[in-house]
Amino acid sequence: MLLSLLTTLPSLLSTSVPSYPKLALNIANIATTLAARAHIANFWAGKTKVPFVGAYNEGIRWTGTVQQLLGWLALSWAGTSVLGAGWLLAGR
Repeated sequence: MLLSLLTTLPSLLSTSVPSYPKLALNIANIATTLAARAHIANFWAGKTKVPFVGAYNEGIRWTGTVQQLLGWLALSWAGTSVLGAGWLLAGR
């Protein structure tokens, strides 16, 4: 998520129209976010909740929330990529 935030700064600080490097950053963010989501899912795959181990069970529960958030983040990057690509194609 930190990488996502840091790569957003060039887009926010630049007043120019979308460019190919910005589109490449968007695509890199999509790939990184989906890779993080898959890594988290693989880590907890097959693990079940254990009675009387509250912190462990909370970790499993919150992992599902983090996976959802990463999915939404990847979707938002995909949306901005589509808009940026459309802007670049329209400018040609």
